[in-house]
Amino acid sequence: MKNLSFTLILSLLVLAFGACGSDSYKCEVIRNNFEVLSEDSVSEKKSTVSIGNISYDVQYDSSTISELNNETYDIYKVVDENNNMTEKMIEINSRTNEIVCFSGITPYSKIENIELLSDDELKVAVEQTIGDTVDFSVYNTFTVERYDSELNTYHLVWQLKREMLCNVKLDLYITAEGFIEKYSKTDACPNSLTRSFVSNSERDTLLENSICEYLNISSIYEIEYEIQSETLSYYKGKSGIIYAVKIISDGFVQLIVLAIS
Repeated sequence: MKNLSFTLILSLLVLAFGACGSDSYKCEVIRNNFEVLSEDSVSEKKSTVSIGNISYDVQYDSSTISELNNETYDIYKVVDENNNMTEKMIEINSRTNEIVCFSGITPYSKIENIELLSDDELKVAVEQTIGDTVDFSVYNTFTVERYDSELNTYHLVWQLKREMLCNVKLDLYITAEGFIEKYSKTDACPNSLTRSFVSNSERDTLLENSICEYLNISSIYEIEYEIQSETLSYYKGKSGIIYAVKIISDGFVQLIVLAIS
């Protein structure tokens, strides 16, 4: 009887720990609901910001906490000669004072004859132009997209890849004339994270449950879905994996971003 009781208790413990293990990861849709801080929480607001060789007059707009790495970012709008706020934006990490994003401004010198440059030549030209600002040695992959649409821009991405792509990257958009007009730098991946920490079957189950909840459907078989990208990252300050997923439902296509952590 004692042996039977011991065996029963042991079995229950195994089941309990097994259940905890299967539920140790969660998946949720990233909705970009950044926490907006009050203006009073910013200890020191800037009136000018220098990028490259240009100094911009700015006005504080807002601050947010990233749902990836829990860092606080201060957003400034560039002001014109009449002291009016424009849609031109500069974003700064409030802890490190690093400029992590700007758009609508062209602080760096023009890349000459950009339309004649190969991908490798364009990479070298950009790295020479902003090498004093960015440490390109942290990245080991590079891609270029050339757009022939009305925007006529170049999209360049430097990114870190371990066994999988990491959320450590630099995104640039360059005009047809050769000016960098949009800059976005992300550093949101633990140094220790090199590969996925979920099996493919666990990943699929977690993603499918979240997709069903997001679409308010009872079964994943009601739709088609395809994983577009899988990126190691922080999520809410913990190790996570970010998935971009294309969903086809009733003939409509949408792209959602989910995080497993």
